[in-house]
Amino acid sequence: MRKVLLALAIAVMFLMACEVTPPPPTSPSVPPPPPSLARRILPSSAQVTLDVTIEVSLDEANLPVKVVITEIFTPWEVVSIFGPPPPVRIEADKLVWELIGPDLADTRLTYVVKPPCQASDAAMRFSASGEIAYTDAAGVTVVQPIAGPNSLFVVPSICPPTRPPATATSTPLPPTWTPTSTPTVTPTPTPLPTGTATPPPSPTATASSTASPTPTPTATVDLGISVPAGFRVELYAEGLGNPTSLAFGPDGRLYVSQLNGRIAAVTDTDGDGLGDRVDAFAEGFVSPLGLAWRGNDLYIGSRGTVSVVRDTNGDGRADARDDIITGLPVGRHQTNGLAFGPDGRLYIGQGSIDDHGEYGIVPRAASILRANHDGTDLAVYASGLRNPYDLAFHPVTGELFATDNGRDTPDTGVSDELNVIVEGGHYGWPDCWDIGEGTHCEGTIPPVVELPEHSSADGLAFYTGRLFPPQYENVLFIALWGANSGDPAIGKKVVAVVLTNPGAGWQGTVYDFAWGFANPLDVAVGPDGALYVADFGTGRVYRISVL
Repeated sequence: MRKVLLALAIAVMFLMACEVTPPPPTSPSVPPPPPSLARRILPSSAQVTLDVTIEVSLDEANLPVKVVITEIFTPWEVVSIFGPPPPVRIEADKLVWELIGPDLADTRLTYVVKPPCQASDAAMRFSASGEIAYTDAAGVTVVQPIAGPNSLFVVPSICPPTRPPATATSTPLPPTWTPTSTPTVTPTPTPLPTGTATPPPSPTATASSTASPTPTPTATVDLGISVPAGFRVELYAEGLGNPTSLAFGPDGRLYVSQLNGRIAAVTDTDGDGLGDRVDAFAEGFVSPLGLAWRGNDLYIGSRGTVSVVRDTNGDGRADARDDIITGLPVGRHQTNGLAFGPDGRLYIGQGSIDDHGEYGIVPRAASILRANHDGTDLAVYASGLRNPYDLAFHPVTGELFATDNGRDTPDTGVSDELNVIVEGGHYGWPDCWDIGEGTHCEGTIPPVVELPEHSSADGLAFYTGRLFPPQYENVLFIALWGANSGDPAIGKKVVAVVLTNPGAGWQGTVYDFAWGFANPLDVAVGPDGALYVADFGTGRVYRISVL
């Protein structure tokens, strides 16, 4: 008989975590109790992070299991949600997993929740319910409810901080172009250490000598987003289902992949520079994270698969699909960003299946892959990259740059990275990180820039437009999603990296460019020269232009 056990342990923390005492083990002679939800009363807090850990053990592996959890916050506001792989599908107030047995182990949901203002301390309730369902080997569908008592959260009377009003005359923020305080950023005049590490090669062409953006004493604040003085922020599109990637199509529309498996096309029908119509272009993908156009074909990187879709009849919707690469390794991470190189070949960011190699090194995982445009001749181009989320080719030298999410263990001291990717290069994962930290660093290539640890450095784009001031030419913009813990001090912004190469290899200096997002995940430069930012946490796309 198939046995399914589901245990949810909930921990709420305000700057530090609280441990949840596990339930006592069940005697082997007694049938296991029904799945339940553990609860506890927690201390007061103005904003808290809620982690839900799900552990499921199955007697039979590789059978589809559906888990539906209904979380009710009354009257809490859910600021952001980050789901485990495979992704959670959000249906109204329900969170749905449709998984294969082994994928259910050690999954975690992270919420950042915020209570409303109230005149006095109040006890607010959190409740959860749901069900797990599966079809056993005999073809019988089994459904088990999940239920548990409500929890009380004591909420203080102090209202949470509010954002500055959307006006350029709001309270001045710190100087926009002061370099980030993270000590791991590589200073411009200091070349990368040589030692036993292999530095990236010098560029094959001369990059333009881009001066760093001029510091400004104040910032403009629009829609709660802060940008340098002289810039402005507009809402380009909203109501999207956790946007993950952006790509402008040959028709001028902005194509947006969403965590719910759909690809949307956003159109500016009235020519005012803002999207006013969102159409469905394609659907049916599992966690699509990468988009790239080649002619009229849209390439989509989803969980373990690279697909090509096209609109053959001109009605604005894809009607042909070809999965050109399948069976790529998935686990903790998956298939990420896509980019076509100057050689016309497709480059693919492929994440690791685990955090620090605890399940062994898997072929084609934790690497940059390269293939022909039809998916043939697939091979590893570079390795040792834990989770290379996005790829971009330098507009002058043609060199490939990629972000990489650093390992979660140890808890501190491991940066996210910006790397220049060379064929056959090894970038250190799982044993070596940063510049010579860890073990087995000999022969590995250090990062060009070390970005804040746990910031989830994701989408990136070189600025190739002509709308911004000249000093922004070839500046690299990177979206920092933020920490899974919900720590508001980590990430949640777009940074600008000024790259130079004096001859000993690439160096970079990092500046804050835009902040105030929930979880920015991707950036793209539009044909109009504006910078577009996909905010996963709010379902919005912002347009940053000049005044």
